[in-house]
Amino acid sequence: MNPRKFHYKAVVWKTVPLLVLGGLILAGCNSQPSGPPDPVNAAASEFSDREMTGYVLSLDTQRRVISLNISDWHNRHNQTGEREDIMHSVEVTLDHEVLLEDEQGLPIQPGDLRIGDKLKVSPVPQVQKQSGERLAVTADRLTRLHISRTEKLKRLLARSNGSIHTVVLYDQGTVPQVDELDFGREVPGAFTGGISWVEHRPGEAVDYKQELGISQLPMLLVFDREGLIYQTASIKELQQWFNDRAAASKPANSSPIEVSS
Repeated sequence: MNPRKFHYKAVVWKTVPLLVLGGLILAGCNSQPSGPPDPVNAAASEFSDREMTGYVLSLDTQRRVISLNISDWHNRHNQTGEREDIMHSVEVTLDHEVLLEDEQGLPIQPGDLRIGDKLKVSPVPQVQKQSGERLAVTADRLTRLHISRTEKLKRLLARSNGSIHTVVLYDQGTVPQVDELDFGREVPGAFTGGISWVEHRPGEAVDYKQELGISQLPMLLVFDREGLIYQTASIKELQQWFNDRAAASKPANSSPIEVSS
């Protein structure tokens, strides 16, 4: 017996771009070309002109409204390797005409969705009318998609080959152990590749503690373009790691200049 399918009609409101990236707070980040193609940039080719794809930013099950971050889909034709510090988002309002399902075609309810879930809106919504700065559009189907590990971590990875990105990962509702002033005093070199303060929120689609195998927070993390390369709970140890890295990159006949406390 086939399971009953629930249908909803999606009305999508295209919003003005925001200067925030979900749960990430960015500091000292400059857009840089990523050089040769890599798996993260290559994933952009998977986005289709026929289907809009986005990540759930917020859910309102009472109003049946889903807010989606569609930045990756919006930039699907970008071949420069640069990543915008701007978010493009839409709001999807559900009624009883469009199908809401998982990748296996099984029906799901709005309450089954989590923050960070990847949804496909197909076909690409067509503009119905304009209301202020928002465009109301409709869609026939919303599908929850699988998220690969590379996709889950991409906001933490370095922006380009050869660079690094520092992340302060801390528990929801707590105050991060270090701020920009601490980095300015102890590890100013971290600003070159960018620093992000990321709040760990249990129950979301992407659990960074689980993906990275971290047992306790807060933690200071360093990523290259491939993944996590260093972690510590101490900014002093992070300072030493940056000093050692700088020393290793200098010619043998030159003396490294260390950052002192």
